[in-house]
Amino acid sequence: MSTLLSRDDCARIMAEAINMVFEKLHMQQTVEGIAVYPAGEDVWLVDVVIRNLSDDTTWTSLLIIPPVKEQTDKKD
Repeated sequence: MSTLLSRDDCARIMAEAINMVFEKLHMQQTVEGIAVYPAGEDVWLVDVVIRNLSDDTTWTSLLIIPPVKEQTDKKD
């Protein structure tokens, strides 16, 4: 049985996970915002905005999540 998550669910889960990593590494950064966008068939683009708390700057990181291998194997 598989569970489908909404884009908002994925964004919240990723933001919490990234913030936990920053905390464990004692980094002075926090996730300011995160968005998950469809970027093609079974491909997702994740835009993460991170704030550096020590100098109040922000930067962004873009991640592309490809389809799972099982899905790409079915297309071949």
